Parts: sequence; structure tokens; C-alpha cells
Amino acid sequence: MKNNVKYIVISAFVAAVYVVLTVALGDLGYKEVQLRVSEVMIFLAFIDPLYITGLVAGCFIANFFGPFGLPDAVLGSIATALALYTMYLSGKLKLNRYLALFIGSLGAVVFNALIVAYEIVFIFNEDALFWICAAWIAAGEFVVVSVIGVALWGYILSKESWVNVFKKIR
Repeated sequence: MKNNVKYIVISAFVAAVYVVLTVALGDLGYKEVQLRVSEVMIFLAFIDPLYITGLVAGCFIANFFGPFGLPDAVLGSIATALALYTMYLSGKLKLNRYLALFIGSLGAVVFNALIVAYEIVFIFNEDALFWICAAWIAAGEFVVVSVIGVALWGYILSKESWVNVFKKIR
């Protein structure tokens, strides 16, 4: 019982941080050009899959309150879940830390670009061509996750005491 409560509290905290980081930056986290700073949190799945639930919940809530509402909450959460699964799997690779992080980050770039562009162009009929929209979303995701996120989490993972903070949640 104690572990279930701890898991729920940690998941709720992670979800809340994701929501605040997304909603506070407004349109930067939504639409065709996205620089969703909260996406750097997906690297938590590299450390421990326990974080996945909170991150998907945070994405769902943040997208629900965004300009596209429930459809974005559902489809965006699917993209995030696929990206998190990719990140989790990359954490199991026996590669250089930065290379494994980079490979994991590409899941976020690809899944978000394709799924969110589909949503924006075909569901909401925004005036954008699918591949152009996907390219803009991929570019923003690449900057935040593959450049900033890999550098940030590569550094964090080089500090054993910091990693232990994220691993002590069990």
C-alpha cells in the first residue's frame, strides 16, 4: 500500500510539473511551431519507466487545456506514450550515454511530428500542408529534446548523486 501511494504521489507531481511547464509558456507549446520545454522531462523514462504514467497524464491534461482540447489530449498523449516507450528502450542500450539519449530523443521527434501534424492538418483543418507542418513540429521537438534535452540529461546522468535522486523513488 505504501508503494502505491508513493507511486501515485510521484506520478501526480511529474504530471503537475509537465502541465505547468507547458501551459505557462502558452502558444510555444501548441500549434504548428512548438518549443514545448516540458518535453525535456521525457528523459525521466530513460532512468525509470515509473515516470511514464505521470508524463502521459501531464501531456493529456496540458493538451486538454490547450487550443485543440480533447482530440489533442488523446492523440498528443498517444504520441507522448510512444516517445516515452522509445526513450525507455534506449535506456537499455549498451551504448555511449549521449548516443543512447539521442536515439531515444528521435522517438519524440518522429512520433510528435507525424501524429500532431496529422491532428492539426486533417482533424482541425488548419491552413497547412501535412509535411510542412510535420517538419516544423519535428524541428521544434528536435531543438528541445534532441539538442537541449540530450545535453542537459547527458550532464545530469554523469552525476551519480543526481541520478540517485531520480532512482530513489522506488
